[in-house]
Amino acid sequence: MTKERRLFPRVPQPFEARYRLADEMGTSWHGMTLVNISAGGVRFRTDELIQQGTPLELQVQLPGLREPLLVNGQTIWSTLQASGVMEIGVEFVNVTADQQLQIDGIVRFLR
Repeated sequence: MTKERRLFPRVPQPFEARYRLADEMGTSWHGMTLVNISAGGVRFRTDELIQQGTPLELQVQLPGLREPLLVNGQTIWSTLQASGVMEIGVEFVNVTADQQLQIDGIVRFLR
């Protein structure tokens, strides 16, 4: 049995979400299927190939918030699924105290 390495518990939740490459701010947003969220990041599925280490800008519509949460992240891992869909693990980076409070509150509520 392997030891759990996660710092934060994951909450499976299909929120509306979008992403774009952080280095390409003029590009359009891509839709994604959010698999889970934690205080430290998200896991999502997309048809696009995103390499490990890629900085992203994420926009997640959390319940109870009028405006979507806009947060920066970095791809920690990416895996091609048998279905041809990419599954991506993203760690939040440069999160403000207000953003972290919003994320923590939603994760606590959903657990």
